Parts: sequence; C-alpha cells; structure tokens
Amino acid sequence: MAEIKLPAPVRFITGILASDNASLEVAKARITTCWGKAEVDSGGLPFEYSKYYKNEAGEKIIRNFLCFSYPFNREELVERKLEANKLELELAEELDNGFCRPVNIDPGYLAPEKLVLASCKNFAHRIYLTQGVFAEVTLLYKAGKFVPLDWTFPDYASGDYYPFLYEVRKRLMAECERK
Repeated sequence: MAEIKLPAPVRFITGILASDNASLEVAKARITTCWGKAEVDSGGLPFEYSKYYKNEAGEKIIRNFLCFSYPFNREELVERKLEANKLELELAEELDNGFCRPVNIDPGYLAPEKLVLASCKNFAHRIYLTQGVFAEVTLLYKAGKFVPLDWTFPDYASGDYYPFLYEVRKRLMAECERK
C-alpha cells in the first residue's frame, strides 16, 4: 500500500477578464477585499485569442492575473469558484456598462508541477469536485518550462502568461524550500 503524503503547498491565483480598464480596477478592488492583498499582479494584457466573450464583454477585453501569498488548501478551490461566480453577478449589476458579463473571474492554483483552474463546465478532461465545480489541469510544469496540453486554451498555451506564472512559481518554490 502506498504511503499517504500531503501534497506540496500551492499558490492561489485568479484570472480576470474585463470589458475595460475601469471594470478591471473595480473587479481587482472587490477581489482583494474578498481574498486579500495580491502579492503578484500581472497587469492588464490584451485578450486577443478568441471571440468567445465578445457578446458578453465586448471587443477590447483585458486579461489580468493576481496571486495571493497566504497558505491555500487545494480543497478551497470549490468555495473560491462559487465566490467568484457570485462576485461576477454582483459586478455585472454594479458596473452596468452595457455588457451582460463585464468581468469573468477564474480562480485556480499553481502547484510546483501544474496549473489547475476551476470551472463550472464539464468536459472529458475535467474532474468533478463538488457543488457543480470541476477542476482542470491547464498547464504542466516539466523540464523547467510550462507545457500546454491538448485542451489548454489558446491564451494559456501562447506563452504570454508565462512570465506571471514563472514569477509565482519562483515564490512558491522558495516557500517550499523554507519548509
């Protein structure tokens, strides 16, 4: 029988898609009020990989990532996804900028070996957790680099987010070494 071992620490992150800079700043303020101060902020990046969100958030969508430094239990991912969904609904009413979904919030975590994102949509490669929430391994980390999988979204596979992810992973690994 295999020995049961607790997994290595992870860093909680969230991706944000926003219809404009003003919506992004409001979302970031609300997220940090809910989840605490962000340790790493990717800054706004243009989201030009898909027209999927065009009807919900417009043509000039901005992508931003936040990473939080406090200890995060992987089991909390479901709670965070449900909180993110509630926050999206609140922001849609509050922002009232003509878009039905001006902000999309995608929580996940970075482990030493992978990036995991939460979703409420089932696909063959996603694992059901509970309460309508699934988990997806979006990127692997092996041989010193992030590696996309067959199902990895084009924006994550592009490499544009890797500087943020490398910085988060560097901090995570320093934390792991201290323990």
